[in-house]
Amino acid sequence: MEKIILFRGRLTGDGRWAEGFYIGGCEKEYIVSMGEKEMIPGQAHWNEIAPGTLCRYTGMKDRSGQRIWEHDIVKAYEVSSREWMTNEVVFEYGCFRLTKKEHCDALLCRYMPWQLEIIGNSFAFYNA
Repeated sequence: MEKIILFRGRLTGDGRWAEGFYIGGCEKEYIVSMGEKEMIPGQAHWNEIAPGTLCRYTGMKDRSGQRIWEHDIVKAYEVSSREWMTNEVVFEYGCFRLTKKEHCDALLCRYMPWQLEIIGNSFAFYNA
């Protein structure tokens, strides 16, 4: 299994998401994308991102094959209670967790992809 280290952030100009490598420091933060469709393959593209929108890729995908990112809002199916619970993905204590505002519920890695469905992210979800 290959470990993918990837980040995303919202562009400062139009609010779209950019995915790639994170470069921060000084006054600005960037996501550096490599070889996207509209670019020359292998050419680096620097995307300035809005402060506070940086998200890490968890290495997992949901039931429809979408990548799950830190700060995504996901519905997780609890087998024991047979119901879907809405949680935010956070990175705490060195691991990705599903949490509600009140408490941490579970480690993200305990779920199978069929038990997870992305319904948004905390930036859009809580700021709508």
